Amino acid sequence: MNSTRHKARAEGFFHEPVEIGKKESQTAYKESEGKLFFELDWGFIKQMAERMASNKKEGKYSLWNWKKPMTPKGIEDLKQASMRHLLEIMEGRYEDDGREFGHIEALADNMMMLNYQLKKSENISTNNS
Repeated sequence: MNSTRHKARAEGFFHEPVEIGKKESQTAYKESEGKLFFELDWGFIKQMAERMASNKKEGKYSLWNWKKPMTPKGIEDLKQASMRHLLEIMEGRYEDDGREFGHIEALADNMMMLNYQLKKSENISTNNS
């Protein structure tokens, strides 16, 4: 294929003919400039999912429990649990529930849940007042 323009006609706002087209090329192209690039550690995301799955196997929580509406007390309990995991991490203790980096995984899961709850809640203040 050559790089000539392939012309097409379309109807404009007042039905006047308008020429549209893109250059033809040998390979496909997808515009990506200015788009969000997911620079994430997929292995860690898997660890987060494994941690959540282990809690379900143990009967601690039901599937999607974290998406159910939380009371202000529930939000505070989640913050407190997060702080306990963070303190363990700060002391250099990462293992929890038999998982090498269980405290890190739990903290990340809790932050995901807290983020979700604060975004979805209409009755929870996001400031300290």
